[in-house]
Amino acid sequence: MTEGNFLTILRQRRDFRLLWLGQIIARLGDNFYWLALLITVNELTGSTLAMGMTTISLALPQLLLGLPAGVFVDRFDRRKVMIASDLLRGGLVLFCLLVGSREQVWIFYLVGFLMSAISVFFFPARQAVTPLLVAEEELLAANALLETSRTLAMLLGAAAAGFLIAYAGAQVAFILVSVAFLLSAAFLWAVRVPRTVKPVSAASLANLWAELRQGLSFVRRSRLLTGVIITFTVVMLGIGAINVLWVPFMDRAFGVGPEGLGIADSLQGLGMLVGSIVVGNVTGRFRRTRLLSGSIGLIGLTVVAVGLAPTFAIVLAILFFVGLSLPSANAAATTLVQTVTPDELMGRVNSASGTVQQVANLLSMAVAATLGDLIGVRTVFVVCGLIMVLAGVMGWLMLREPSEALTGAAAVATPAASE
Repeated sequence: MTEGNFLTILRQRRDFRLLWLGQIIARLGDNFYWLALLITVNELTGSTLAMGMTTISLALPQLLLGLPAGVFVDRFDRRKVMIASDLLRGGLVLFCLLVGSREQVWIFYLVGFLMSAISVFFFPARQAVTPLLVAEEELLAANALLETSRTLAMLLGAAAAGFLIAYAGAQVAFILVSVAFLLSAAFLWAVRVPRTVKPVSAASLANLWAELRQGLSFVRRSRLLTGVIITFTVVMLGIGAINVLWVPFMDRAFGVGPEGLGIADSLQGLGMLVGSIVVGNVTGRFRRTRLLSGSIGLIGLTVVAVGLAPTFAIVLAILFFVGLSLPSANAAATTLVQTVTPDELMGRVNSASGTVQQVANLLSMAVAATLGDLIGVRTVFVVCGLIMVLAGVMGWLMLREPSEALTGAAAVATPAASE
């Protein structure tokens, strides 16, 4: 097989297929959870500060636990880490059923923090496992397929979640989220992952700090990894504020409720599906660095357009193009990181990248509510879009794919490998 494509990978890679199916179900749960959470907090409080607290509680664990989580992922069975994560999240989300008044919203903050803390371990493990389940030339297409799991969740679940929450209540959505995580764990149980990490010993646990520093040192020495992280960090400066202000913006600017939010997510999901299919079939036609930076620039322009849109109908049309750009940006970035990072450092590198980006995300979210009241939500969207355009330009100028970046990772010796 010279070039990855969706059908070939799904047909010939059983274990990746199971991972992908499990991720579709888990993403459906994520979609229901996120929408139910934001809608319920908005209805109970009507406060942008409460919305900010909700999203910050979800983002903070990456900052606090991201770096040590990477060491953990590089030392333990990654498949078991993912299964345990899904089981724990499936149980925790049920505590959201206890919230019935403004005074109990703190339960959302606590549950959101704990679920996000568990996810800090799940996603680096998944990114580390993916290259072990497909051939190297299939990696970009495989990552694009994983992006379709989020896409299909938006298409199948966003509108359904909006109508379900509107007519049956958020509690039903939270129950379905729990079921989704449990089903995802069942799929992961059937996945066979080659064991590449060393068994944990007392000596290696005592040497966690040294292992963490080694992962950070590898990132610092790689110009490509550093460039990808810087580019996405600037992107997160824009995205954080949008996440906080999205539901209030739709409510105040257009009078859009749960049903409309579900339809909006579905339109964006449709764009993501098209974008994922395109990425999955152009593996050899574009340089991944150009695919990444160009997609980020397009996302920025569409966010500016959303901020300037006069009607909800126009927002829906724009969201299709937002979705069109997301899979190529995410798949290209993930593939670049996986390509230049040796397996034994994969968890630490992914966690370091996520932690740096989350700092920018938290900073953006922290000032979003204040800026929304001070200069207006529409203006915030325009500014955030321009920040993303800047990130795209930075990526275009900084990111290169030198041959040594693609081959040098394998030559990096690690203490774990040389013991």
